[in-house]
Amino acid sequence: MLRAQYLLAFLIYYALAETRIQKAKVGQRVVLDIGQYVSRWRRVRDYETDEFIRHCSKFETGESCQGFVNDNGEPVDPPSNAYVDVNGRLIFRSFLETDAGFYMSPDEKPLEGFFPLDENRKTFISLEVMK
Repeated sequence: MLRAQYLLAFLIYYALAETRIQKAKVGQRVVLDIGQYVSRWRRVRDYETDEFIRHCSKFETGESCQGFVNDNGEPVDPPSNAYVDVNGRLIFRSFLETDAGFYMSPDEKPLEGFFPLDENRKTFISLEVMK
């Protein structure tokens, strides 16, 4: 039941999002950029697990500064070779097949638009492996 609720919430979020598809080759440097004022990124790789990464100052040393972590703040396995730069871009130094997933930021400012639902729209990136 929980899985069905999670999938339904995911589909609603997906419907309200600006969706982008980005493909990358394994080993390639990849940059995800959704604009200014972003310091945290969230990804979903298996429709069940949220993972987080964030930009940190040089004085912070938390696990989420070094790579993706789960809801409990523990590093995910397999690890990614990724970081969030000072401009809020999520950068993969070397893209791995296990990095494929759905990416978004809770920090992204809503878009202004004509329709009432536009205030809830966010950018949603599907990062896929290019074969």
